[in-house]
Amino acid sequence: MSAYKLFESVQFPNAQLLVSALAEMGYEAQTGEAIPLRSGYGRTAQIVVPHEQVDGCWYDLGFTWNGTAYVPVIEDHVARVVFDEAWRNRLQATYAKLAALVFCARKSAQVGRVQTLPDGTLIFSATMEVRVK
Repeated sequence: MSAYKLFESVQFPNAQLLVSALAEMGYEAQTGEAIPLRSGYGRTAQIVVPHEQVDGCWYDLGFTWNGTAYVPVIEDHVARVVFDEAWRNRLQATYAKLAALVFCARKSAQVGRVQTLPDGTLIFSATMEVRVK
């Protein structure tokens, strides 16, 4: 019997940014109110990457709303083998990069170089005009 685990320490407050981060990593996520997870024994999620998109994966990757953010809900074996800590860190770095770019756009900042280091650290340069009276 499969057991899905919630990863409460990995949180994504914005669904649109999460779906965009997943897309940047090559996944086409489905969104909805309560999408059933494959072999999840009744467990559902609001954002789901179908198992067909991942080689050798028998279970879906889900993200469920916990009241403040979307958190990964991943089958235990798959969490150790496919969507491990390194993968979750890459997703967090991609999400952070997109969030930073959205923030810069809202502040009319000009984004220069954007770089993600192997450890997930995000480095980017941005300039903006500030007028003080």
